[in-house]
Amino acid sequence: MLLYCLEVSLCWLVFFGFYWILLRKDTFFEVQRSYLLGSLVLGFLIPTLVLFPSNVWRNGLFTIFLEEITVTATTTIDAAPVTPNYNINWLLVIYLLITSVLLFRFAWGLFQIICLVRKSEISKRKSYLLVNTKEEHAPFSFFKLLFINNALIAEEEERRQIMRHEEAHIEGWHSLDVILLEFLTILFWFNPLLFLYRNALRIVHEYLADAEVLKTTPTAKYGRMLLSQAFPGIRLANNFNHSQLQKRINMMTKAKSTRISLLKYVTIFPLVLLMMIFFSCQETVDSTVKLEKTKEIKEETPTESIIVDDSEVFNFVQEMPRFAGCEDITGDDDKRKTCAEKKMLEFIYKNIQYPKDAREKGIEGMIVLNFIVEKDGSITNTKVLRSLEGGLKEEGLRVVNSMPKWIPGKQDGETVRVKFNLPIRFKLQE
Repeated sequence: MLLYCLEVSLCWLVFFGFYWILLRKDTFFEVQRSYLLGSLVLGFLIPTLVLFPSNVWRNGLFTIFLEEITVTATTTIDAAPVTPNYNINWLLVIYLLITSVLLFRFAWGLFQIICLVRKSEISKRKSYLLVNTKEEHAPFSFFKLLFINNALIAEEEERRQIMRHEEAHIEGWHSLDVILLEFLTILFWFNPLLFLYRNALRIVHEYLADAEVLKTTPTAKYGRMLLSQAFPGIRLANNFNHSQLQKRINMMTKAKSTRISLLKYVTIFPLVLLMMIFFSCQETVDSTVKLEKTKEIKEETPTESIIVDDSEVFNFVQEMPRFAGCEDITGDDDKRKTCAEKKMLEFIYKNIQYPKDAREKGIEGMIVLNFIVEKDGSITNTKVLRSLEGGLKEEGLRVVNSMPKWIPGKQDGETVRVKFNLPIRFKLQE
C-alpha cells in the first residue's frame, strides 16, 4: 500500500508539474479543469496498470518464467503463559485521528449550509433555488443552491453580476469537483499535492465563472465590483471571492490564448504513455526479478537454445514440459497447462516450509531458482539466481530437487531439454 501511494504521488507530481509549467497561464479554462480532474484519476490508475503482464509459462528473455509463488508463514507463540503485549500502530492511530478531524470539519461545513437553508427565505428559479439569507457572508453557491444576502448588495447591477457568476458555478457543476477534492484531501491529507490540486481547480472554477460574467459586463466595471465584495465565506462552497482577487483580475485582463497553444496539450498523451510504460516495467521487475543472462546472443528466436553439459538446452519449444498429473486431459493444450500449473503449485505449497532461522530473524523476500527439465522429465542443474539468507535458499533448492519427473518438452517431435526459472517469495504474516 505504501508503495502504491508513493507511485500515485509520483504520477500527481509529474502531472501537476506539467500543468504548473505549461498550462496554468492559458485561458482554456474548461480544458484546464478537465486536465486537473483527469490527471487525478490517472494518478490512481496508472500504478495499477501492467502493460506486460506476467503470464504463466511465458517466454522470457532467455528462459521461461513460471508464475511467482508466495510462501507465507505465521509467527508462533509459546504455549506457556506470557504477559499480554499489545503493539499499537501509532502511525495508523495518527492517520485515523487526523482523518477523523478532517471528516468532522467537512461535516461541520455541510451543517453550516443546512442551517443557512433552514433559516433563510427560499425562492425557486429556473434551474436552482435562491436562498436569501440574513447572515453576513459572501455570495456563494452549492450544487443547486445560490446563497445571497440582498441587504449587503446596494446596487442592482452588482447583484446581477454576482448572480450570473454564481449561476455559472451551478451550471458547471463545480460543487462536484469541490466535494471530490475534499474527500481526497481527507483520505490523503498527508499528500501536499492534493492541496495544490484543490487550489488550482478552485481558481479555474473562478476563471470560468468570471468569463461568463464578462460576456455581458465590461472588465473594469466587473473588477471594481469584485474588490468591493470582500466577505468571509463557507469553505465547502463556491464562494464569490474564494480565490485571490489579484489572480482573477490578471486573468480577466490577459489576452486570450491562441489556438496554437492547444498543441501543448497534445504532449500529454506521450507523457501518459511514458508513465504507463515506466510503472509497468517496475511491476515486471517486482514480480519476476531480472533474469541473469547465461549467454549473450544477438538474435533470438522462439527455439533459441544454449549448450549446457555438452548438450543443447532450449528456452522455448513447441511442446513445453509440464508438471506430471494432467495426462488424462486431451485435446486442449490450455487446460493441460492450467492443470499442470495447479499441480505444481499444490506440490510446492504442500512440501515447502518457512525455515525457522529466517522466521526468527524476520527475513523475507524472493529467491529465484533455475533448473533444467531433462529429456526423461527429471529436474537437474538446479541453481539459485537470486538468494536470501536464513535457510530460504536451501529450502527452495530442496523443494525443487524433490519434484517428481515432469512430462518432458518436445521440439519437432523429439524430446529435448528445457530451462526454467522459478521465483518464490517468502513472506511473514503476523
